Amino acid sequence: MESMAKTNLTAMLFVALAARQAQARGMKLRFRQGVRRGPRAVEPMSAMATSFVTKGVANATDEVQKGGALLHSMLDNKLGWGQGQKAGVAAEVLVATKFNEQAALQGSHARAQVLANNGPADIAIAVDGTWIADAQVKVHTTAKRTAVSISDPKYEKMQKIVPSDQVEQARAIAGERAKHHGENHEAYADSAKRASANLEGDGVVAGATEKRESIAASKNPTGTAAVMNFRAGLREVAVSTGAGAIVGAALGGTISAVKNSISVAQGEKEVGDAILDTAKDAGVCAAKGAAVGFIGSALRVTAARAGCKLLARSNVALTFAAVAVESGIAWTEYASGKITVGQACARQTGAVGGGGGALAGMALGTALCPGVGTIAGAIVGGLLGEGAFRWIGSRLFA
Repeated sequence: MESMAKTNLTAMLFVALAARQAQARGMKLRFRQGVRRGPRAVEPMSAMATSFVTKGVANATDEVQKGGALLHSMLDNKLGWGQGQKAGVAAEVLVATKFNEQAALQGSHARAQVLANNGPADIAIAVDGTWIADAQVKVHTTAKRTAVSISDPKYEKMQKIVPSDQVEQARAIAGERAKHHGENHEAYADSAKRASANLEGDGVVAGATEKRESIAASKNPTGTAAVMNFRAGLREVAVSTGAGAIVGAALGGTISAVKNSISVAQGEKEVGDAILDTAKDAGVCAAKGAAVGFIGSALRVTAARAGCKLLARSNVALTFAAVAVESGIAWTEYASGKITVGQACARQTGAVGGGGGALAGMALGTALCPGVGTIAGAIVGGLLGEGAFRWIGSRLFA
């Protein structure tokens, strides 16, 4: 926030000097005055920027939803399976899902896949489709049984995953047996060294699961999946709301700083009033950004679970939210008598144009220069789209 404030003040000083020079040449720069609603076009720009910075969290939610669906499909109604077999499969799914969730949060392309075959490996880890590691997962009622089971010679050189509440004891037992169990001593020595609670790959270390988690999931896969989805969705909504507020304040504050610095340079406003108005605009845009982040992420999570691929895309869902927020504000101001119906229609038209422009600009910017181009394209596209469509709306609904 301190950095954002410094940026806004620097922008005010820079533009003020530029405006002074323009004024000296007889030029006059003006901005329309009206009801305080923060700078124009902030909602679609905020939506695109928020979708960019929260991409990892959204991807993590998707991985959790995939894991929950897999858990349900592999375990629900498996009447012929014993409890131990179900707990083992549940452990495989939970470990892989936790790994994939963390990989998404870190921006890694590594993914763990539960293998439905009769081979020795339960999980394969790949990066962009290229295999990098195999893993065997074991869970038993006691650490001793887990240590013995994981020490089959066919599992050597694999990652050996055991319950996080058994790992230390299982490694110790394997280490002791490595000293005394003849032809299997190498397999036990391997377990003493390699047994772990976490999968590892491409810099991602995750997957730790306790025995009780696996047993609970095996008994109630549907309930476990529901809890997993709820927690992941709640995290995404919370992160997106906070990110939306920060992004909205940064963008709105910067645009307002430019506008108010020109007003100061032209003698229309005192410096103190300009700083206060900039702070107010930043606050308004922070609130709107938070609303966009909250509504958009909640919409995206719901759409992803419902299988709606279009709205499951973060940038699309947040753009819908941005249009909804701006439209809601416009019609609320119309209902309270602050603006005319024509102005409300023009603002709604501008919001739609800004959203479409931000999406198009984001796509173009990503194609030209992923990262910086993504944000720059969204900002420029949002500004141009909102301005053009607002102008069209003002003429249509004048």
